[in-house]
Amino acid sequence: MLKSGASAPEFALQDEDGEEVSRHPGEATAMYLYRLDGLPVAGPGAKTYTFLQPGTEGPCVVGFYHSWRDVRETLDDVKFDVEEALAREMTRDRQFRFLDEKLLQIQVTEVEIVYFSLSPHRAQEFLFPAIRVAGTIELAQSDSEEPGFDFARFYHA
Repeated sequence: MLKSGASAPEFALQDEDGEEVSRHPGEATAMYLYRLDGLPVAGPGAKTYTFLQPGTEGPCVVGFYHSWRDVRETLDDVKFDVEEALAREMTRDRQFRFLDEKLLQIQVTEVEIVYFSLSPHRAQEFLFPAIRVAGTIELAQSDSEEPGFDFARFYHA
């Protein structure tokens, strides 16, 4: 699920024997995501990030990223068949077709209806409904490849 939040990694210093000597905060990132008509707005054109570094007097803002388009109007009751849209779009997915011979199993763990916002440098007259799908792809075992990987995709609704 797409949600606002924060990440605040730490790093540890170790001595020659690998014993932890001290622990320190790293750069924190606060993520603010958007919603419209009760649905998440996903994509590179809909987010605000604040980057903070630890300082002697507390956290210090060292960076900021903001991308959002003004919404002038919304539509009432946009309806579509999620299963039909997923079946249509996932069978067209180039990566899944490319992996077809190596593919053992696709496990979908998340399905979410969202509005999708393109990159801020691309013209976009409207936010279109999309289906965000996340899961795991398991590949047939081989000596040269990893057994699988996680994926997340957006498909047109």
